[in-house]
Amino acid sequence: MKRHATIFSLFTTSFLASVSLTSSTSALTYQQDIPVSFTFNSSVVLTLSSADLNIYNLSPGTSSDSNIIRVTATSNNSTGYVITATVGDNTHSNPSYSNTSLNHISNTGNIFSSIATNADLASLTNDNTWGYAISDNGSIWSNYSGLPLYTAESGKTLKELNTNGTTSFDFKIAAKASSSQPSGEYRNVINFTLTSNAAPTPVTIDDAYAAAGKTKLNGYYKMQDMNSTICSGVDAIGEQAQLIDSRDNKVYYVAKLADGNCWMTQNLDFDIINGGSAINSANTDVPSNWADGGYLTNTYTANDTTWNSYSDQPESYDIGNLYWSGTIEDETPVSSGNAHYHLGNYYNWTAAVAMADSSSYTTDGTNVNQSICPAGWTLPKSGSNTGSGSFQYLVNQYGWDDGTYMMEDPYPWEFPLYFPLGAMWGGEWYDDIGWNGYFWSSMVRATRYSWDLLVTVPSWGATAFPDDNRVRTDGISVRCMAR
Repeated sequence: MKRHATIFSLFTTSFLASVSLTSSTSALTYQQDIPVSFTFNSSVVLTLSSADLNIYNLSPGTSSDSNIIRVTATSNNSTGYVITATVGDNTHSNPSYSNTSLNHISNTGNIFSSIATNADLASLTNDNTWGYAISDNGSIWSNYSGLPLYTAESGKTLKELNTNGTTSFDFKIAAKASSSQPSGEYRNVINFTLTSNAAPTPVTIDDAYAAAGKTKLNGYYKMQDMNSTICSGVDAIGEQAQLIDSRDNKVYYVAKLADGNCWMTQNLDFDIINGGSAINSANTDVPSNWADGGYLTNTYTANDTTWNSYSDQPESYDIGNLYWSGTIEDETPVSSGNAHYHLGNYYNWTAAVAMADSSSYTTDGTNVNQSICPAGWTLPKSGSNTGSGSFQYLVNQYGWDDGTYMMEDPYPWEFPLYFPLGAMWGGEWYDDIGWNGYFWSSMVRATRYSWDLLVTVPSWGATAFPDDNRVRTDGISVRCMAR
């Protein structure tokens, strides 16, 4: 009995290496990392230990098995593969094999019918039928079942493997004849197919929220419902999603980034309103109701220049619907553009860490474990902190190790980080918009100072690194990271 195998390869795996090139002059040395990659194609191999399946001693009124063949499959495809089987001539070279029966080679209409594809028979019970059985070790065999026609949407699964490697199993057929069935040779073709599994579809932030059974507000999942289980379940790195802040219904871009954490990829734009809605641990990254103390200041607006540059009280400034366009040469904010580049509000450090007064925090490296971020989110660490959860660890994953200057794309204000060069607010002025961006951390530097992330563009390149020179009464941007 003839049979053949269909073998094909579908998917590829990429590897990434890094090569450092150093160019120098007598006065200047710079280094730039250049990504190097190559593609390693997946392969699949299917072998059968025999060229035929043949029932040699089938007598009228009895049943008998065929010889046993060993089916062996090997693939380096990282997500594994599946072995399926069908019946019939899928090359269309023999139209007489257009059914699932074993067909007499000369007497048309004389057949052994296939048992049902979902059959589970310890032995063949009906005359003039055939089926197959498989075994992992050649001694314990499955019950008999049937195979679908090659035109079926999918073949009968015989074996699956969820990783790369080799697997084998034994395969045989059997037939049961009536005493009146015409003698002669009966034939058809069994097709074994080995198919690489597709790469799994990456789980997005929206997918993870849905899997956790979270509900939406105004068509968006809520920032406040983010948790470590949701973030750890996301594997679509860099893919942007939008979540809503339930405190004021403003929508923000977020993404899981290469450091393994989920981040806002847009600046916080939350207005602190004295006498407004309560800020509490259910909606804000604070241990208790921050508004209860009665010390909230209003968020200043574009027409209010009463910002106190020497106050340790919480202050913030709303510059309106302004963006930084992404053009280094343009130092003026523009009123349109990609929402990732929205400058948001400026906060002094006391407001950023949701305190009434931060003047008592004077020890370098002290971490303040609360913030103006939505509940479930927090300010990143900075300073000497280089592990996961810090600004430094994040930017290191994108090539800005120890303040490395990048001479070409990608820059830190581009996909997927989107740190706009929004500079700072100091009462009546913007400082260096389009050249510098500052982002508060949760870390104390010294009396009147706190650590931040500085994204800067001097004439010789661009870089991002922890900054220890930020007076905490300055108004700078806030980015939040999921806890």
